[in-house]
Amino acid sequence: MVYQEKRREAEAAIAAFEAAAGEPVDPARFPLLAAELDISGLGLNELAQAVLAKAQDWTAAAAAIEGTRLKAKRDIAAAASAEDVDAVVTGLVWGA
Repeated sequence: MVYQEKRREAEAAIAAFEAAAGEPVDPARFPLLAAELDISGLGLNELAQAVLAKAQDWTAAAAAIEGTRLKAKRDIAAAASAEDVDAVVTGLVWGA
C-alpha cells in the first residue's frame, strides 16, 4: 500500500509542478516523498519522476507475471493427470 500511495503522491507532485509554472511546490503536501528527500539526495520533482518511472516498470513486470500465473492456472485446471500438472509447473517461465 505504501508503494501505491507513493505512486499517487508522485503523480500529484508532477501535476503540482506543472500547475505551479515555476513556483515552488511544498514537499509537505507529499509526506511519503518528503520522507525520502534527504535520503535520496534528489529534489521533489526528480524524486516524483523516479518513483513514477519505477512504478511503471513494476506494472510492466507485474503484467508479465500475471499473464504467466493465469495461463498456468488455466492449464492446471484443464490437466487430466498429475503428470499434466507437473508438466505445466515444470514448464513455467515467469514473466514470459
